[in-house]
Amino acid sequence: MPREIVKKPRMIYPQVATSLSIAGVSALAELLFWRILPQADDQGRLPGEPRQLKATVCPMREELTVDNIPELLTELEESKLIIHYSNVSTDYIQI
Repeated sequence: MPREIVKKPRMIYPQVATSLSIAGVSALAELLFWRILPQADDQGRLPGEPRQLKATVCPMREELTVDNIPELLTELEESKLIIHYSNVSTDYIQI
């Protein structure tokens, strides 16, 4: 495997298959969630501005757009999978 693919390993546990939080979001929101996980820093944070998020986590997925990302983030936040917050003028996500 190329080095850049494995630089921040994360473990996905079998319990996700029966997670009520994961089951409670749309398939598109779940896709975004799984794309967010490996991109977060060691504290579980990454920029949450839709254009930055699109470019970072899903640049090749046409169904994830700058226009629908805010709605998907709301869905993930309501299911308590992420925290979406602002600090001064910057949006962030924390997992």
